[in-house]
Amino acid sequence: MRPFSLPGLRSLNLHAKLMLALAILVAVVAGTSAYLLIERQRAQKFSELEERAARISDLFSRSLALPLWNVDRGAISAQLAALSPNPEVVQFTVTAVGYGVVAEAKGARRADPSSDVVRVRPIEYQPPGNAPREKLGEVRVQLSRAPAMQAMRDARNAILATIAAMVATLYAATLVLLNGMVRGPVNRLEEMVDRIAGGNLDARCAVESDDELGRLAARVNAMADRLRESTRAFTTVNRSTGALLKTRSKAFSACTATAGWRKPIRRWRVCSATAAQTRWSLREPASRASGRFRPSWWTTSLRA
Repeated sequence: MRPFSLPGLRSLNLHAKLMLALAILVAVVAGTSAYLLIERQRAQKFSELEERAARISDLFSRSLALPLWNVDRGAISAQLAALSPNPEVVQFTVTAVGYGVVAEAKGARRADPSSDVVRVRPIEYQPPGNAPREKLGEVRVQLSRAPAMQAMRDARNAILATIAAMVATLYAATLVLLNGMVRGPVNRLEEMVDRIAGGNLDARCAVESDDELGRLAARVNAMADRLRESTRAFTTVNRSTGALLKTRSKAFSACTATAGWRKPIRRWRVCSATAAQTRWSLREPASRASGRFRPSWWTTSLRA
């Protein structure tokens, strides 16, 4: 099964592939982390906005009971105006039973029913004594989510800018480290292999570390040593073979001339011995190395 690879990546060198993989990995990890962080902050902001709307409506429900009992529009409007400058306020509305809208305060935000947070609380008055509570009206609090969303956008832009700066810094640092730790040794190893391929069998690569690149350089040096020894041995054998072939040709010519056609048996024996001697001479270096001796039938055949 062939490994998966994109067509455009085959033309890139190892250094570019490593840097591209690092950039993609950092971007994916940083982007995912930023997305999760932004979504968490967004949920937290919206939850805080809903809690704020609930607190404001509860506060108005208690504080506006007496002014609404007295139908004091000025006091009611003053309390509403105290909180209306907040950036998330859209509108405060107080209605009374039998009177309709008593007071209203609008903030700087425009109403957006699809995203605004609305809380409605009844306004009840507790008369002195044991009289039951009486509902006088209700207060309606409407807050906008636009400030929270704007804060989320600002935070997202800040996070993305920070991630971009981190990726650029990490990329530059990794580029410098790879140039010194990987690209340099690989280039020197490639240059040494090119020199060996060009015929310089004495070229060697310096082993600068004990890591994978250092072990690879040591193995390439060992390969170069064996290649040099094999080349020298092949050259020696080639020269010996040429000399022996010349000797064989002269020997066959001499035995043919001396034996003559009237002595075929002796001519066959001399020529066969000469051929055997030639074959044994081709294997003589290996025979000497293994401790073998020349067979006695050589001498007998030659003397015959």
